[in-house]
Amino acid sequence: MKNNDCLMGCSVTGGTEKSIRIDGVDTGIMSGHAYSLNDVFEIPNEEKEGERKTHRLLRIRNPWGRGEWKGKWSDESEEIEKYANKLEDYIQTLGEDE
Repeated sequence: MKNNDCLMGCSVTGGTEKSIRIDGVDTGIMSGHAYSLNDVFEIPNEEKEGERKTHRLLRIRNPWGRGEWKGKWSDESEEIEKYANKLEDYIQTLGEDE
């Protein structure tokens, strides 16, 4: 680890291992479970108006290796398809083990 690297985690409060639902839809995130926060990054969005012309995203990892985010920016989402080239540019900046 480099000196300027920082290890962080995140979780959702609530009962142990309960599926988090938003508006009745399963998110794929479990309460009472820790996730590692691997990166915070932005994807340019020229269509957006106003001061913020980016999508701000978190890259988290589930250390258990099961369950997956099901909302916006999930593997089969409209956002992933629309911004595939910009995400690929970001992915190319990651190390081999990322």
